[in-house]
Amino acid sequence: MPDRFLKKYPILLAAGSSEGTVEIWQIDGTKETAIAGHEASVLAVSFSPKGDAIASGSADGEVKLWRRNGRSGFHSDWKTFKGHGAQVFDLAFSPDGHLLASASGDGTFKIWQVDSGILIKTFKGFKAGVFGVSFMPEGEAIASALGDGTIKLWYRDGICLRTLQGHKDIVYSVRFSPDGNKLVSASRDGTVKLWIRNSAWGRGGTVRTLTGHRNAAIDACFSPDGRRIASASADGTAKLWVLDGTCLRTFEGHRDVVYSVSFSPDGKLLASASEDKTIKLWTRKGRELKTFHSSKGSLYSINFSYVF
Repeated sequence: MPDRFLKKYPILLAAGSSEGTVEIWQIDGTKETAIAGHEASVLAVSFSPKGDAIASGSADGEVKLWRRNGRSGFHSDWKTFKGHGAQVFDLAFSPDGHLLASASGDGTFKIWQVDSGILIKTFKGFKAGVFGVSFMPEGEAIASALGDGTIKLWYRDGICLRTLQGHKDIVYSVRFSPDGNKLVSASRDGTVKLWIRNSAWGRGGTVRTLTGHRNAAIDACFSPDGRRIASASADGTAKLWVLDGTCLRTFEGHRDVVYSVSFSPDGKLLASASEDKTIKLWTRKGRELKTFHSSKGSLYSINFSYVF
């Protein structure tokens, strides 16, 4: 896919940096802006479902919302949500965009109302920290990735639906599939696990373990059609998997830890963000299309959005 075609791709790419900025690029590699406002590394970024805002979570414990101004520009922080006492590791919008969940090293995850900034609910008591959070596509349930090696599923009112056990170390990431019937998790134990429910999440299910990374698996996500999984690892690679656990290909090229992976909205492209201060854009067949270089430090989190 030559640059002239990438230029026609109406997609933005956002990443959080170690210098406290949110960096935004057009898909062809043109740098849009670097939004400053946090006092420490930005560990999490997430576009709203409509693409009209970006949420960022930082090692300073704050969550900020940045509203889009026109097709590519973003205002300085629109809202700041304060309440966490440690790093914010992950963020997730509800499917309708009205709620935002934040996961933190302070042993809690919180749900905020986006428009008002009101704190709706705090889930607490996780002494080893909360590293990941994900809304079920229907919005009925929330999954949390915990430092004790478990995944917990919750109703939004705070009732625990189920605890998923199987990882042997910190679970860094958890994501629902587009149909809500599966979860994928990435762990410091070096594995990615696919959890498939039989009926209700509270009743049994199937677990598949995806092995192949030589170090911690830090992030994992589903493709938009739900048929593929991408993972990022401290071994410096990203991998693409099919749901039966087969590794289709390994993406090599980064010189350091790969912290985050994300599919483009149409599923044709994969991006990986690394400690080496680069984002790499790949085809699903493994061809490297583009390298985005950050002038603002290492890159910890990455997210795509269409330009509406």
